[in-house]
Amino acid sequence: MFEKKKIIIIGPPGVGKSTIKKVFFEMVSPFKLMNTSIEPTRGVDSKIFTLFNYELGVFDLAGQENENWFSHEREIFLNANLLLCVFDINMYIKEIQDFFFKLLNIHKEMNLKKASIVVFFHKVDLIDKILLHHKINAFKDFLKTNLAINENIPVFPTSIAADFFLTTYDYVAEILGKIISIKNLGNRVDQINELRKDLEILINYDVYKTYNINVLFYDFNLQHKDALIHLNQLKKLGLVEILSDKNQFSLTEKTRIFKSDIIIDDINQNQIKINRILDGMFLFSNLNEK
Repeated sequence: MFEKKKIIIIGPPGVGKSTIKKVFFEMVSPFKLMNTSIEPTRGVDSKIFTLFNYELGVFDLAGQENENWFSHEREIFLNANLLLCVFDINMYIKEIQDFFFKLLNIHKEMNLKKASIVVFFHKVDLIDKILLHHKINAFKDFLKTNLAINENIPVFPTSIAADFFLTTYDYVAEILGKIISIKNLGNRVDQINELRKDLEILINYDVYKTYNINVLFYDFNLQHKDALIHLNQLKKLGLVEILSDKNQFSLTEKTRIFKSDIIIDDINQNQIKINRILDGMFLFSNLNEK
């Protein structure tokens, strides 16, 4: 029996809400979306996912219809567990504050006590670091003024661009981990060990080459059946492509992001990054579209 959770993604038009849903829930390549225009969402784009023993309903609300969501169609917020509010970092801070104030009013008026709020300042690859810091601090000052002392709303700088992708990957995994309970999963250690082998495969081969599956026997002592299990797991995460005859594979462009983040000189820091990546892979590998 699945315990149901409801996630609502809301924000002004064109801020990247649908992109976040496609990349982190549907495992679409961030590189494809960086170079492709997505049709604006009309109404509600909703999908159901399973994550361990939870059923996640993810609702992407059309930014062009925000006045409806904040007025006569506000019932969409009922039973929400997470309100993920997305802003384009290049929006004026006054626009951000005005929009968020409306969301706070909805949260209060509808008594959405079980709905936590998280804010993404998205597309941070398109802004100077100093200005980014200034905007986040200005927004946090706004929150202090408009929230009760005991309330805490996390604010995350995010992007699907290569230099920021893994950090955003971590943020999404952290957020999902908080709305479910994964502490008591007995097979966590076993899965992490299997994923460690997956990560070793990514590190061992080059992104721009095609390999015969037999290399996994010579390099990792994996029989064909076991090799396919690992490759299919990596395929699910968008990190590997398996050719039609199932005898060859290649690493996707997305893998380059993972590899670049852990190929460093400091062994201790390297292990910290590897563990962080494995935690994210563990969560996303158990996320399935229903």
